[in-house]
Amino acid sequence: MRISFVACGNGYGHMKRTLQVVEKILKYPGDHSVQIVGATFHQQIFDEWASRVDAAGGYVSFVNGLTETNLGVKLPPTYTVDDYHKSLKYIHTQVQTFKPEVVVSDNLVGVLKYYPDAILMGSFVWGDVLEGGVMNEIATMEDELLRKTSPEMIGVKDLAMPGVLKKTRFVAMPWFCDPDDVSRTSRSSGKSILVTGGGTDVLGKWLAEIANDLASDPELQVYVDSRLDGTVAGAERFSFQPEDFRNLDWIVCRPGAGILTDSVRFRVPVCAVADDNKEMVHNADCIARLGIGFRHVRTDQSRNAIKKGERAGYQATFEKLETGGAARAAEYILKRSKG
Repeated sequence: MRISFVACGNGYGHMKRTLQVVEKILKYPGDHSVQIVGATFHQQIFDEWASRVDAAGGYVSFVNGLTETNLGVKLPPTYTVDDYHKSLKYIHTQVQTFKPEVVVSDNLVGVLKYYPDAILMGSFVWGDVLEGGVMNEIATMEDELLRKTSPEMIGVKDLAMPGVLKKTRFVAMPWFCDPDDVSRTSRSSGKSILVTGGGTDVLGKWLAEIANDLASDPELQVYVDSRLDGTVAGAERFSFQPEDFRNLDWIVCRPGAGILTDSVRFRVPVCAVADDNKEMVHNADCIARLGIGFRHVRTDQSRNAIKKGERAGYQATFEKLETGGAARAAEYILKRSKG
């Protein structure tokens, strides 16, 4: 069984979700051959994943499809419709050589141009998030593509944006993780806070300001991602390994699906820092609605809420969330390929 995944090159979350599903596919009996077409910087993520995952009887390869040159929040000001089409064509050349039976595209609607039966994966479509300039023209084209193909779209039901529910045949899934039930391995005298902006660095300056404020409080130990490392006095670089997630009390973040999935997996409450990006605003509102955190408004208010709020107080709410979505998605994709 041959399956091609195309992972959007906007940050880390799309690749992480793809790998979560692929890992579950490999647990099913049978000879599975999987191709992952991703962004240049996804290679390192894939290599780290491949070093710890047993492919059993399956085969998984990574191909640099330059997916960072397709849609995302950091498109260059000179980006054109021609650039968009060139990117899609290049992705197509990588996929077609693999001769897949099923194509799964994580958040790149344009793949439907070449593979109208592809399954989409995600909780939003870029045309509902990016606005202005060339994006309006691309959004119109992608909306027409969605209308013509009426694709299935696998995504987390708790995060699905209205446009996805309207424009696709949405297949609602639980969170793409399994709960981590390992106890904390250490406990500092103060609270441990991770401040992270994910792979896009869109809110880097704002998050650095918040992190510096939090780090100035002697009762808080602040950890930061690689992009913020060196910008926050007294902060330590976070490893993003399970043992360190287990010891966190709070996550302060740009609320992309990837870090929110980590939050649900390790049951760490979130302070969601969102600008005017529609997806981020939607996700921050979802976090508040689900009761697993709050949206950042002012730094002093967030600091006080973090100092007062105990991780243990959120555990019952986290336990109510449905997980296991990666396994469900893998099963759905495999059934589709057999059909």
